Amino acid sequence: MYIILLFILIILCALCVLHIFWKVYNNKIQGGANARSNARSNARSNARTNTHNTLANGHNTDATIKKNIDSVLNKYFKHSKTIGDIVIDTLNVIMYICSIKKLSTQIIYSGIEYISKKLKRFFHGRLMFVIKDREHTFNTPEIREGYKKLAQLLKIYIYIAEQYEYDAPSWKGPNAYIHSIKGRDDLATIILAKKFNCPILTNDNFSDSAEFRSTVAPFKLLEYNWFSAKLPIIDTFKPEDLEKNKVYSTTRIKLHNIFIENEITFQ
Repeated sequence: MYIILLFILIILCALCVLHIFWKVYNNKIQGGANARSNARSNARSNARTNTHNTLANGHNTDATIKKNIDSVLNKYFKHSKTIGDIVIDTLNVIMYICSIKKLSTQIIYSGIEYISKKLKRFFHGRLMFVIKDREHTFNTPEIREGYKKLAQLLKIYIYIAEQYEYDAPSWKGPNAYIHSIKGRDDLATIILAKKFNCPILTNDNFSDSAEFRSTVAPFKLLEYNWFSAKLPIIDTFKPEDLEKNKVYSTTRIKLHNIFIENEITFQ
């Protein structure tokens, strides 16, 4: 009888030892898997953080944004079922939400990131951000690379209306250079809105659009996206080639909580 009880006790002890070994072994495997998973997750997180820091140069977006565009979008969507594409008059909108007239490249990066996250709640198609180079300087390869990374990170389209650096094609019209500085991004915005039949997010009335055809200098339009192998995609626009007296019907989502249907004619 005692022998049988001793035998049972030995078996139970052996089972307990095996169970302990199994838990240790299983925890080791699970811990290794978790460590690998955490390493991958941290790497992705660090990559995103590093990319953002590279783009924004440590700029705090939240500290810059002064106005929220949610109410504007909510009001627009009470009247419209648009869920497709939209063109953003980028510099105009960033000046509004940041209450800043002079925009640094870092603020533009951060503003695009903020606006794109807001718009993706409503628009599920192409988010097209249109900007231009500065008045008396040309974009550097570093600035262009920043926009390229931003387009790839956020999965958006960024269009840059750039001046010709050398050998600009001739154009007609008074004070064409001055007007080109003011108007080439607006003209690109209107052309893209017409091409994709979509609204424009802006606070601009485009009151000088009738003059664009005769006064805006030819410009390059650089497109950055997240899927093309070769970037940028470059197109050339000569405003004087636009069809005269052509009426473009556009919808502008105004930042003062209204939206307006209007017509634009190139005289």
